[in-house]
Amino acid sequence: MAKSQTKPKLDIVSDMFIEEPINGEYMFINRKYSLQVYVDADGWREAEDKFATCQFKNPEEWEIYVKVRRSKDNAN
Repeated sequence: MAKSQTKPKLDIVSDMFIEEPINGEYMFINRKYSLQVYVDADGWREAEDKFATCQFKNPEEWEIYVKVRRSKDNAN
């Protein structure tokens, strides 16, 4: 009996670490000072590189978020 080939579900958290360039909008947030910095980049590594050029003090205080679009196929 042949197994049907189904499309695997996307795991947004693990998929963000793939090396393929994904053009997106990234938000860096510093909750201590209520600051947000938005960066357009091809992948999270490029976003971090662009953020590093800002040379903010205490970069460990910043969190990074990515804007994700949900398709109808991936909706619960």
